[in-house]
Amino acid sequence: DSLSYSGRDFTYEIGQIYLLVFLNKFFDLNSLLHILPILFGIVAIILFYLILKEFEVTEKEIIFSLILFLISPLMFYGFTSFTLVSVTLPLTLLTIYLFIQNKLQYKIISFVLLFLLPLFSYKALVIVFLFILFYSIKLKNIKQSIFLLIVSLTSLSVFIIPKLLKFGSEKIDLSSSYLSSLLSDLGGTYGITIFLLILSFFGLSHLWKEKQKHFYLYLLTFILFILSIFDNFFIIYLDLVIFYLASFGLSNLIKSIWDSELIRKLTIIFLIIGLVISSYSSFILLRNAQPTNELIQSLNELKDEKEGVVFSHYSYGIFINSIANKPNFIDKNSNYVKDAKKREEDMQTLFYSRNADKSKEIIACKDMKWEALEELFKEITGNRQEGSERDISLPDLAAVDYHTQSCPHCR
Repeated sequence: DSLSYSGRDFTYEIGQIYLLVFLNKFFDLNSLLHILPILFGIVAIILFYLILKEFEVTEKEIIFSLILFLISPLMFYGFTSFTLVSVTLPLTLLTIYLFIQNKLQYKIISFVLLFLLPLFSYKALVIVFLFILFYSIKLKNIKQSIFLLIVSLTSLSVFIIPKLLKFGSEKIDLSSSYLSSLLSDLGGTYGITIFLLILSFFGLSHLWKEKQKHFYLYLLTFILFILSIFDNFFIIYLDLVIFYLASFGLSNLIKSIWDSELIRKLTIIFLIIGLVISSYSSFILLRNAQPTNELIQSLNELKDEKEGVVFSHYSYGIFINSIANKPNFIDKNSNYVKDAKKREEDMQTLFYSRNADKSKEIIACKDMKWEALEELFKEITGNRQEGSERDISLPDLAAVDYHTQSCPHCR
């Protein structure tokens, strides 16, 4: 990848890339990027419905689950634009659905899909492995469990282990707040709303009356919770379990008997209104997310500038690659990048440090050539306290800049 981190090894999953390249032979790429997320979203909803139906969930709980899915941040994020979630989630659900069918040919197809899942996301393989393992153990099908283990290990040996041996493991970042990633109300991209979490607790409290019957559901929920601490991408799978638990909680809350009927009804109304407001807030947050029209316009102007590496805040790095078609200095995906920590330190120094000498030293090292698009990153440095004594002015450090090959980071 010659654009990310001004040049790095290509370590991404290639499944969705090959899918787009193949479909682009028959359809326009821009049309695909607009239509595919909607189609995949419809497929995900249908598969979620069919899976719930296979487990004899009541019609009312299925309807509640689908509504919660439709108004969730997961739906807004994953199926309004083409992302990794757009492909991996319906593919994961399809693999699970085919496996729980009684026909042998469906199970064979599901194992083929299981083998290919790491091409899209090894995390999807982990989820399907856990589900099929628990499902097979519950049915006391040992042969199926052994075959599952063989297919999964073979898939990992072919697609994942060679990458680990060559590049090492992915970076696990525990510095960011897990709570803010888990809860969409606190800024989580595809997190769970607080009101949905409350309803899921109602659901768990009712299911707990039959502890042994739902043991594997508790275990799967707990494992997903732990996995999502280490990688918030697992939250998209935790969401699906939460949708069911919340629907079960809402269903039982509606038909439950309280000492005060008024309080019960007010609680239900409060939770439903809270769900709607949280969903609307998530939608507005996503609608106002980057790239804005102003950012796109600025990066289109940058596209016509001379070649060079663009220094910016890491949150803009991917947009610099995709819109301006210029190599960035740093972006969000720091996995397998050897000097990622040093680059982040330099970025933090230039954008947030009050040490003017240190900032000048980094600028001198990189022989930066400041461009005229100063307004682009002003919002990044807008949180600085006004009136602080600095030798370098805010507009200087808010500019988009190139730096030459004299910088050791870009050689």
